[in-house]
Amino acid sequence: MNESHDTILTSQVSARSTRSTRFTGAYSNTTQLDDVIDHTCSIELSELVHEKARNVSQYLQTLGITIVDVLRHDLYHETTERVRRKNRQWFTQQGAVELLDICGNSCPSFAFREAICQLATKFLTQELDKFIFIGELIQPSTTITPETLTKFSIHTLSETMMKGAPLLSRLFQALVSDDKVNTAEKSMFDEEKEGFAEKCLSKTAQREWRERQRTNRWIMSLSIICYAKSQKVNLQQQVMGYYLMSGNTPKRVFEVLHQLGMSVSYSSVVRTMKTIAKAAMEVLQRIPTEYPQFWTSKDNMDFMARVRDQRLDHQGALLHYSAGYVAINRFERINGDFEVEVEMLEVDDIIEMEDIDDFVEQLEDVW
Repeated sequence: MNESHDTILTSQVSARSTRSTRFTGAYSNTTQLDDVIDHTCSIELSELVHEKARNVSQYLQTLGITIVDVLRHDLYHETTERVRRKNRQWFTQQGAVELLDICGNSCPSFAFREAICQLATKFLTQELDKFIFIGELIQPSTTITPETLTKFSIHTLSETMMKGAPLLSRLFQALVSDDKVNTAEKSMFDEEKEGFAEKCLSKTAQREWRERQRTNRWIMSLSIICYAKSQKVNLQQQVMGYYLMSGNTPKRVFEVLHQLGMSVSYSSVVRTMKTIAKAAMEVLQRIPTEYPQFWTSKDNMDFMARVRDQRLDHQGALLHYSAGYVAINRFERINGDFEVEVEMLEVDDIIEMEDIDDFVEQLEDVW
């Protein structure tokens, strides 16, 4: 019985082996995907691209060639100039950005981050050097004018930085911006502004106040970087130094802030004051010619100059100065005197005015 069963199995195997229609090799689909997909469907076109990319990747792996080798060949190899120009144009406009996006999402290694930081340092340094070379923030103390100080604006300075150094400006803005303020900072802000911000300012005003504060800080930070790169880039430092001088800031504080890059030195501020005084003197000298109807008023101004450490050769002293002003009357001279018709207002009329502008309007025709 077993012999007959073995005989049957052997005859079946020999019968199968004699079939000529069975394919014994590897399966291969000869139908191209281009022939069966709908070219109007974006999803199927995307699948076609992925299919071709997979086939090319498998073929390159068999040859031991990487994507970097292909890029170097297409961009720098001595092939057809037209093809190379086209590849470089694609790489400059779109390819480099897409590759960096892929690497940033799928390559968290320290080597990649270090390479990116090195490239960013190179680009930002070049932009900073170019911005300094333009000279829009250079203000020597010997050529400064009163208009430079009176018309200085943080908003104007921020626009200058955004125009001359857009990458650096956006970097500093991103560093100081913090939409999700942590609990500690929020509680500190609430404590500092308790009784003022919470009661007097709305939430919108508080956000605007914080935004202005961040703007002032990133502009000051970028100004310090520029000043550290070149002390000629000192516009904001000049304004800060003049402000500190007007507040009777001691010399020691000046030198500390100068070392930190927040202000110019004390000697620079003194030169600035002499330059502005010279410009003011020139304006005063032109007044008699431009406005013959003028008069002056002056008086003595005495104050005590204190010293930090009193010694025999270094003591406080009483300084004597003179302060005055020049008034200009635009009315014509009549018979050697100024004839001005002034409508005197009663005290009750002034009290009944709703706004101080109403009072000014009554006098604007006179002065």
